[in-house]
Formats: sequence, structure tokens, C-alpha cells
Amino acid sequence: YSAVGQALSQTSRQQRPLRGVTKRVLYSLQGMSKRVLYSLQGVTKPVFPRNELWVGDVTRRRYETSKLALRAPGRPFTEYEVVDNTLHVSWRPSARQQSRLNKEGLLGFFRFTFQLDTGGYDDVILVSGGYFAQFFNPPSTLMPMSKHIIFVLSFFKHLLEAWDAVSAILERLEPSDFLTIVYHERGEPKLWGANRCTGSSMEQSLSAIVPASHDNKVRAKAFLRTGIDLYEGSAIPGLLTALDLSEISFTNKLRLDLFPVIIHLAEKHDHTSPDNQKEHDDALIASVSRKNLPRRVPIYSLVLGSSRPCFHFFRRMSRWNYGFARRIVPDGGVAEQVGLFFREIESPLLTNISFLYGPDR
Repeated sequence: YSAVGQALSQTSRQQRPLRGVTKRVLYSLQGMSKRVLYSLQGVTKPVFPRNELWVGDVTRRRYETSKLALRAPGRPFTEYEVVDNTLHVSWRPSARQQSRLNKEGLLGFFRFTFQLDTGGYDDVILVSGGYFAQFFNPPSTLMPMSKHIIFVLSFFKHLLEAWDAVSAILERLEPSDFLTIVYHERGEPKLWGANRCTGSSMEQSLSAIVPASHDNKVRAKAFLRTGIDLYEGSAIPGLLTALDLSEISFTNKLRLDLFPVIIHLAEKHDHTSPDNQKEHDDALIASVSRKNLPRRVPIYSLVLGSSRPCFHFFRRMSRWNYGFARRIVPDGGVAEQVGLFFREIESPLLTNISFLYGPDR
């Protein structure tokens, strides 16, 4: 069995040579014992848990075959061969050799790891067929930004599941983060905050942006348990209110490095006649996207339940607003699902990145 990994190296289409990419890489296994079970579905999965048996780390130094250099630590029964621009990596122990590794045989994954030699540059560009991919490595000294997490709650049935979802995210917030909860009361979007005031709308909005301290997390969980009215209605007013809050936090400079993030827990969206549903959805998405254009706040949607039209709508909403959507299965461990989602976004490093390509790129 062989798994093929390919990365393109067309240096003739760019000014600066790209380093560290091979045209084709082949992985092969031969001479397996009947007792041994291997799975090659995904060559980046963990290796043989019983023995930590590796195929080897390979570093590509140049495109040209004549200058190809390998850094291959000694791995049991591993062979390397370079033919033209192809690197063949073979792991073929005999049955006796395999029994030396484990008397009961081996069960695990075949992993091949390699590194790119960027030649001192922080970024790498791969070119193929008129298209290119830009890989950027931020400096290791760059620290994650503090976040302003704005929850928008528009659900009416899966109340306990929504509480589990918000609680799972609250537990992962750092003390340097801020949080806000936008919910509905009698059909209108409202703001929850630790400090209530009777001043102007600006003061009320600022009071709803609270630090993610332990006390505020406890109060937020208590509010979610007892203080939300079930409301079946449009989610758009809540999203527009969340965008207003992100603008207020930026204008008032609560933190210079504060990164706003909108997390929307949705259950259903507005329906109209089937003939006008697409136009209706397009208008709703456009209304949010226009308001979000100046700050480009990412909107992530967590859709509770199995409604396909609802998930499709909020997936489009998130894509048009610099985020993505995830379906949350109510009976499948909500806290675990939300925890995996939040792990992808909990450590923002940079925002609004622009690449300027000069004549030498």
C-alpha cells in the first residue's frame, strides 16, 4: 500500500526561489506480517501508540535533486531513496523484526513528518497553475490578544443545551478577556451586564462589557439558568446589537489590543414564502455584512439541532462575516463539541493582515 503526498515546486513562476518543497513524495509499506494491522488514512495521525515507532523526520533543503539534503534520524527498518524529484520512504520490517518491536504485533498509524526550510524568511509561497498559496509564520514572541466575547442567544427550545455551550466557553476565558451577553426579552434584544445603570444608552452598553473575572462568570451562569425568556424570533436584531457593542468597545478603547468576537447560538431563522426565501435570506445577510464592514468582526455560529435550512443560512452568514459555523448535536455532549470549536479561536494573534507584493515577489 502506498499513500501519496504532493507539494508543488514551480520556481519558474516566481522571482525568489521557494525552498523546502518536493514535487512528489511516496510512502510505501511492504512485507507486512499477517499479525500487523496498519491504517494509512491520514499520514499526520499519531504513530504506533505502543512503541512510538516513527518513519523519520525529513527536511528538504533545496528544490534541485543534486542539492537535496535529508535529516533523517535513525528509525528502525526505514530506508530513503531519492529519484529525480521524488523521495521514496520505505518501512519494511520482516515478521521477525516486527516481533522484536512487540510480541503481540503493532496497531497504529503510519506518520511521515517533514519541515520546510524557509531560508530565513517568515513566509513561503507555493505556486501552481496560475494560483498561489501564502503561508505565514508569525514571530514566536507574539502573544495572543485579549478577547471581547459577545454572546448572541437566539434560541427557544434547547435551553439547557445552550447553557452548556455558553458555560463551556466561559470556563476557557482568561481574566484579561471581556464578555457580553445579548439575549431577547419580549421580542427585543437586551444586554446583560454585571452593573445596571439608568444613564444614557452609551453608559448602559459600556456597563454590559464586563471583565471575564471569576465572579462575573458565576453571575453569567446564574443568569443563563434563571433569567432568559424563551423567544422565537429573528436573530438579526441581536447580531446588529452585538456589532454596535464591538464598535463601542473599540471607540472607548477599553483595551488597545482587545479583539472582538461574536459567538452566535442559533436554533432557527426567519422563514418566508418558498418563492422569496432566498431573496429574504440574502437581504438579512447583507444587512449584517454592511454594518460589519468597517471593523470586520468575526461572527461564529453554533447551530443547535438538525435543521438543514437553519444551518445553511447561518453558515452563509458567518462566511460573509469572517467566521464559520458549526453544528451542535444536542444529544452528543454539547460541552465537548463547543470546547473543540472554541479551541480553534481562543488565541488570536493578528487581525486585518495585509500582504504587499513588490516586484521581487
